[in-house]
Amino acid sequence: MLPQHWKLFAPRAGQSQRLDAPRRYLSQLPAADLALQSYRSIAEDSELSVDRAFRIARRLASSAAWNEVEAFLDLVEANPSADFSPAEQIEILNLRAQSDLALNKASSAAERLARVVELDPLNGKALLLLGNYHWTQGNAERAESS
Repeated sequence: MLPQHWKLFAPRAGQSQRLDAPRRYLSQLPAADLALQSYRSIAEDSELSVDRAFRIARRLASSAAWNEVEAFLDLVEANPSADFSPAEQIEILNLRAQSDLALNKASSAAERLARVVELDPLNGKALLLLGNYHWTQGNAERAESS
């Protein structure tokens, strides 16, 4: 059930109010938890396509809502109907690694990034982030080889 004040935003023709209202609220960072709550209920109801789930996760990441990214990806991955392609698995690892870095979990991020590079040796984002990790750890040789 949506909060009463969300009813002020009427959905456009053909759009579900349940999907439209959180998207509008997500652009307002203090209300991101309200949007996440709604997205969580959608993910738990298995109504969310994998493509839509990634757009939501990227949007949360662009708002630097890292704890929410983690929580949302946990729900998406826990969905029994979710069957991720190799590219989608890499996307999840990249998002989780970015979240780990932002939440000061550098060693966890490095493990995820190493897995991304193992799966996709030409993944530029993972290579740069992994190289930067090794550089900050004082391991210049590994940084240069990443």
